[in-house]
Amino acid sequence: MNSAQGAVLGAVAGACLAGVVAWTWQTTEMPVGPLAAPPASGTGVPAAVSPAPVATAADLSPITNRLDELAEGLRRLEAKLDRVTASPERTPAIDNAKVMLDADTLQLAMEEVERKKIEALSDDALRNQAWQLMKAGDDPAGAVQRLQMLLERELTPERRVEITTELGMMQRSLGGKEGLEASARTLQSVIDAQGMQSRLGVAAAHQLIWTLSKSDPARALAVADAATRSAGATPEQRINSRWAAAIVSQQLGDVVRARADYQGLLRDLAGQPDQQKLVADIERRLRDL
Repeated sequence: MNSAQGAVLGAVAGACLAGVVAWTWQTTEMPVGPLAAPPASGTGVPAAVSPAPVATAADLSPITNRLDELAEGLRRLEAKLDRVTASPERTPAIDNAKVMLDADTLQLAMEEVERKKIEALSDDALRNQAWQLMKAGDDPAGAVQRLQMLLERELTPERRVEITTELGMMQRSLGGKEGLEASARTLQSVIDAQGMQSRLGVAAAHQLIWTLSKSDPARALAVADAATRSAGATPEQRINSRWAAAIVSQQLGDVVRARADYQGLLRDLAGQPDQQKLVADIERRLRDL
């Protein structure tokens, strides 16, 4: 019997015992027999009154019988409490494994709902949503996920290459060693498939320069030089590759080359209004050398 059962039985026993004591007091203390009659003499002298008979030895058998009944009732009550508390239906327990399973199931269900919402988007809407998340900067992993889902769809070969290159850019934004390695693998896969002599290959190479500049600047400079020499590069791509090479040279501490590259770019960009932002950046970098 546990402490809770003991408390219940104690309370019941106490109440029963109090009732027995009261009943016993009434039985043993009250006079037995009729009350004496009032005086009936006309002389004013009280008549002799015989004392009421008093019980000299109370019969205790009713009391002991009652106590036996109460004891038996308490035993039955104790047995009933034992059965109730031992019942599995009355002793619920929290199943932590089940709770965790339910939480995991709920999480998976929510993720599935979100995935179906994303899958319902058109290709352009899905791509735009990825860029919105990228620009906001609060969910780069979500941006990567959306481009990966887009690559699972039927796309034209050129569109697939463009999206893969963008994926490499977004993987770089994840930061850390894993993010940079994933970015480098993705971009290198485009270069390997398209070759450095193609516009799409040079576009991926230009992004690979920025990825490698964070982990392997010497290799980044080699990629920049290769992109600059590419016969398939557009004039704008070639300018951007030269600019990237100058920045990486400065990062490596090669101030002489960086200054020469910046000055060469300024000469080639002179008189091009559409390149004013790039010219302003080069001039700032020259002042910081």
